[in-house]
Amino acid sequence: MTNQGSNLFGRRMLWGLAVLFLSPYLFALVLSQGRLALPADFFNLLWRSWFQASLSGILATVFGLFGAGFLLKVSNRRLSLWEGVALFPAVIPSGVIVLGMIDLLPNWRGLWAIAAAHTVISAGFIAVVLARLIRERMGASLELAWVEGATRWLLWRRGVLPRLVPELFRVFLTVFVSSLGSFSVPLLLGGSHAYTFEIAIHHAIRLQSAWDVAATLSIFQLLLLVAFLFLFQNLNSGQAPTPLRSGESISRSGVARILGFWWGAPFLAAGAFVSLFSLVRDPYLGWRQLQSTGLFEHHDVMLVALQGSIATAALSGCLTAALLLLAATGFPDARTRRWMNAYVAPSVAITGFATLALGWGAAPSFNWDVLRISVGASLLFAPVIWRLRWAEEIGRLEGAVVVARTLGADSSLIISRILLPRLFPTAFWSGGLVAFWMWGDYAIGSIVASRNMTLGLLAKSLMESYRLEAAALVFLAVLLLGAFTYRLFTWGGSSVHR
Repeated sequence: MTNQGSNLFGRRMLWGLAVLFLSPYLFALVLSQGRLALPADFFNLLWRSWFQASLSGILATVFGLFGAGFLLKVSNRRLSLWEGVALFPAVIPSGVIVLGMIDLLPNWRGLWAIAAAHTVISAGFIAVVLARLIRERMGASLELAWVEGATRWLLWRRGVLPRLVPELFRVFLTVFVSSLGSFSVPLLLGGSHAYTFEIAIHHAIRLQSAWDVAATLSIFQLLLLVAFLFLFQNLNSGQAPTPLRSGESISRSGVARILGFWWGAPFLAAGAFVSLFSLVRDPYLGWRQLQSTGLFEHHDVMLVALQGSIATAALSGCLTAALLLLAATGFPDARTRRWMNAYVAPSVAITGFATLALGWGAAPSFNWDVLRISVGASLLFAPVIWRLRWAEEIGRLEGAVVVARTLGADSSLIISRILLPRLFPTAFWSGGLVAFWMWGDYAIGSIVASRNMTLGLLAKSLMESYRLEAAALVFLAVLLLGAFTYRLFTWGGSSVHR
């Protein structure tokens, strides 16, 4: 295949994937017969969504900054442990956080509850990012200023915070965008009002069958989030690392002595506390609640939920990895990768309802539910995983691809000898991460599933009936089984790499 043929193949592959990812929006436009309409309370919805996302971003950034101060104080020997504590709420299914919020404050619903949940999820991740940034980029100059007599608070006010402003805005914008399109958290914590576009879309379709409103809101949300992500990409990430002078060092102990403070510990540990509080509080009561539901007497319910979780986790992981590999075989250049990075995950509500087109008219069945949930999950997670790791991986391989083409290699040879061997471990890692999340996810399933056919949906049902300890036991099983599934995927990736 010539270089011109290779380029044509790549463009066709990328255009095909673009149509696939935009298909939920096309589905909504078809069902709305091309009509677009705003809901009557659109400006109130816009204000509520904007304020909720802004509040979530501000709280998460402030908590993360205080948590970073504590991480700077932690010794090198214990740093990995505390970073794991900080990152734990960000990597587990969001249903665990929702369960903790409901258990701690059972009557708390609405905007502040949603913002608090988003803060719990994101603050630890922000703390880790900011602490590493301060160590790597500011250590030498701050140690020198300390030796020359500057106080700790003067260093924070004049040395750290001004140089962190771009990065603080970046992390704020990240939380803002994710909160604006959130579905799982406001579904159970939002109360009677729609505090995100996702909930408004869900209500428009489920309660009113207003596909014209749903299509309009989903397209508006997509354009808004893409605009924010373009802004995110154009931001300069902080100040460049300070070059070392002779005799200077960037020791972590030095930075900790200068900037760290122990009182930041509660801000860092709040997320892990909320996550673990319900999971370990009263397992015996949870067991009794499960018995009272009759789930142990009717083994088929638990068996179906377990089978459904295994099937959806495995299939979602495999489909997501396959989509990302297909995108890589399209050989996206830097400009195309920029566009792909700006694409956000499609609307959860629109995607969920669009997957109902699979097996349209067929009777509800376990197999169709598994397929719909897995396809929807792959369409939602693939763009997130692409921005998280794949765009960078493809960029690293671009030079090798150019050299191979210069030497006359065609697309099939480049794919088989360069792309696939290098990307298979990343593909397995991506599939494992999605599989782990899908063990506890209930977003897509709550739209398309005809029954509680996964453990995540079963836990959601238990939370809605306030059998919180029983839901905690289910989520505990979800975390253990999800971690095992993730290990299987990554073991497979390392085996292929060897």
